Amino acid sequence: MGPKEAEKRRKEGLGNMADLARVLGVSVNAVKKAIEGGRVSRRSDSWIDLTTAAAEFRASSAGPTNGNGGAIPAQYNDTTGELLDDGEASGESMASARTRKERALADKAEVDAAKARAEVVSVADATALWFAAGRTIRERLLALPDAVSGELALNADQAALLRERIAAVLGELPAEAPT
Repeated sequence: MGPKEAEKRRKEGLGNMADLARVLGVSVNAVKKAIEGGRVSRRSDSWIDLTTAAAEFRASSAGPTNGNGGAIPAQYNDTTGELLDDGEASGESMASARTRKERALADKAEVDAAKARAEVVSVADATALWFAAGRTIRERLLALPDAVSGELALNADQAALLRERIAAVLGELPAEAPT
């Protein structure tokens, strides 16, 4: 059987053990054991009706329950009537949820390690440090006209003008720390 024929079968709701395992969110080995144990039926041509097999598997397996000991019923696409795997019913497959969780844990571990090596700081700490540095520069530049007026022989009006020009240049810097 060629790839086109297999694709046609899958469009008819048929599949193999790997397809059923993906729909159920279990291992292929679990599906194989269910078939060998007679809990899941297979067609005479070896294809598996995924909707029927998923219902058989869920009904005969100790899987997720509804809180009262009963199995959670299979969910179907309201438009097409196709069986949804557990992840599709909730909007995300179990495998992609696990992958996302593992990536998040790895990212968190990297950030924690970088913090321990003092390679990163929080945004709040960085903001406070930059504001403090800018504040120091601002204060020193605004004090400059008074400090050099004697050396440059500036009169009071010239020193005031220089102070105003420096203040205008510094006007774009925030006067208060951002929150």
